[in-house]
Amino acid sequence: ITLKMIAVEVHFSKDYIGKLFKRKTGYNFNEYVTKIKMEHAKHLIRSGAFKNYEVSEKLGYSKPDYFSRLFKKYTGYTPAEFKKIL
Repeated sequence: ITLKMIAVEVHFSKDYIGKLFKRKTGYNFNEYVTKIKMEHAKHLIRSGAFKNYEVSEKLGYSKPDYFSRLFKKYTGYTPAEFKKIL
């Protein structure tokens, strides 16, 4: 999902939707989407049912390395490290 998709659907500019979203949530749209994805990633990793590249794919990231960098930035751990601390 993108801000542009939402803006088209509700017939407002993406800049307006972005400002409104930030005002209501305290996050910019991309930060919020990343936060939700990383929380879901934590759940998928905890389940033990998926390899890191599968988690990456399920979250819509085409490059597992990029997913791992985002996950580490968000949690302080790589996906492999996170799996070990469970």
